[in-house]
Amino acid sequence: MNLTPARPCTPLQNAAPERWHLVCHSLPAVAGQMALDTALWQAVCRGQRPPTLRLYDWHSPAVTLGRLQSPEALPLPTCQRLTGGRAVYHDRELTISISLPAGHRLISSRVATTYTTLIGPLTAAVASLLPAHRSAAPERDLPPTRFGCFDAPSRLEPMWDGHKLVALAIYQGRDGLLAQASMPLATPRLPEGLPHTLTPGPVVGLCHFRPELDWPQVAAAVCTEVAAHFAVTLHPAQA
Repeated sequence: MNLTPARPCTPLQNAAPERWHLVCHSLPAVAGQMALDTALWQAVCRGQRPPTLRLYDWHSPAVTLGRLQSPEALPLPTCQRLTGGRAVYHDRELTISISLPAGHRLISSRVATTYTTLIGPLTAAVASLLPAHRSAAPERDLPPTRFGCFDAPSRLEPMWDGHKLVALAIYQGRDGLLAQASMPLATPRLPEGLPHTLTPGPVVGLCHFRPELDWPQVAAAVCTEVAAHFAVTLHPAQA
């Protein structure tokens, strides 16, 4: 699978592009997926590998909960994330993690600024795949009515035709930053009988707008925009 960016990155002024690792590796269990993100982040924090972008998919539907969210008994494999935010129902999607060491130029002392920086290339990737559709962010944070992350868009998250297509959560600690994002390709498949408060709202994916899109195309768009926005070169690496 070739995920080389389609156009060269924009270099930093008077500096060579930064070298990042690109990891494309999925694990069958939700706990393993979260553990690998955490392990990559810890290795970056210790200086054992450079900043790392990981792209992965899901073998079967699962749920991750934000680190401050109360656990719920769900009829799906469930695991708590290191990052914040609300529950994400993972299924037919591209999932993204970004690991950065402390003091990295993309990390701001203001969490909202860091969030805006990191979501930039992800929303740009969506825009490049949906050129006929315009995006607009809510004027204010929308109060959540259900358990899921996609039910409560914030003013920092652009929406396409009223649909949230990217969810991002971050953990910004003393040692560095871990960001995790979800980009649905299709509506997640949910078990019957979920209580209303635990059922996500009408989540749609990129294929709702362009049915021919597939995971490699979306992943390549993300690589292109991450390289361009952050002035980095992505080098395939093992997990």
